[in-house]
Amino acid sequence: MITRKGLAISTATMSSILGGCSGNIIPAATPKAETGAVYSNQQATPNKLYIQREQKTSVHVRPKHTIQLAQQLRHKPTPSQRLGNGAAFQKTKARHHHFRQATQNRQNWQSINRGFNLPRHTNKSLVKRYIRSFSKSPVSLKRMAHRASPHLPYIISEIQRRGMPMEIALLPFVESAYKTNAYSHAHAAGLWQFIPETGRRYGLRQTRTYDARMNPKLATNAALNYLQDLNQEFNGDWLLSLAAYNCGENRVHREIARNKRLGKPTSYWHLRLPKETRQYVPRLFAYKELYSQPTKYGISMPYEQSAMYAAVSTPQRPVPYRHMDVDLIKASQTLLKTTEIPAKTVVHRIRSGDTLTAIAKKYGTSIDNIMKTNGLRSSKIIVGEHLKIVRHSSVGASFV
Repeated sequence: MITRKGLAISTATMSSILGGCSGNIIPAATPKAETGAVYSNQQATPNKLYIQREQKTSVHVRPKHTIQLAQQLRHKPTPSQRLGNGAAFQKTKARHHHFRQATQNRQNWQSINRGFNLPRHTNKSLVKRYIRSFSKSPVSLKRMAHRASPHLPYIISEIQRRGMPMEIALLPFVESAYKTNAYSHAHAAGLWQFIPETGRRYGLRQTRTYDARMNPKLATNAALNYLQDLNQEFNGDWLLSLAAYNCGENRVHREIARNKRLGKPTSYWHLRLPKETRQYVPRLFAYKELYSQPTKYGISMPYEQSAMYAAVSTPQRPVPYRHMDVDLIKASQTLLKTTEIPAKTVVHRIRSGDTLTAIAKKYGTSIDNIMKTNGLRSSKIIVGEHLKIVRHSSVGASFV
């Protein structure tokens, strides 16, 4: 007998109720106190005994915050909302990436310019010729600088650690134009253009499926080790070391011995070296001059492009004034108005009747800029010659 608040329910009645809930009507039976089981003899056989155990049931009440969370999860944003949020996020992410990239590139080139230790040699005729030749292709110079960007941090750190002149960081411009997969007719490969024999001598493994000369870090370590060995061999003369890197140390030693027999100077500029080697060092110093003064030669460096993109790019959906800080708006507008697009260089052929005033007005620049860019000492110009015009323009933006 079970009693609860004045209600008396017999054990047989309770068993009938429980049996009805499970779909079977179970006659009353005497439960065993030890196991809490109820035995049914309705369909019992000598070999079978049906046992139904009592099942405890419990009701779980979800907390209020759980219900609210479930309701929030049921709400799905529309496709337009998802697209808008994703586009804004990607735009912001890209802008932050360009800011970081611009800062890193600027620091790299500042470190290179501060680390130059060798003389400029811009008075040499070959150096002047290559400066004029390379400066006619500012787009190519920009592309090479862009290719060099991911490799410069490691190369600069290694050169600084070894105490070498920073001109070495420009050597891959001469060797491979900073192409990691460059391969020459002499079977030289990689950024530093190691031939197979020299590469093996400095630990660059080469098999049918792998070539360590194509690995920028391994090749950089090997090249700097090789240059240090050459510098010691030639008593600290970096020009002779660079020449030996190109044509081999044995050839340089033979030419030095020849000049000594003839009583001639033994510096790099007086040796009878192969044509490629005679052009090798002047090309390096031409790149040094161009990249140390990019504005003068109309070269758009990678950090200028990244900074311009980060400053000028705006979200697809401009934020209304009421959701923006007033100081932030004013600072952004000032930055956008004063941001300059990289200089664009054009070549103008002087015709009969042209004057510097008319040319400057035509291209939207000043007479002083034209004279400075072309090295003119007076306003006199000659028909048939070419003038290099560097045009600067600014970009402005407004918030809607």
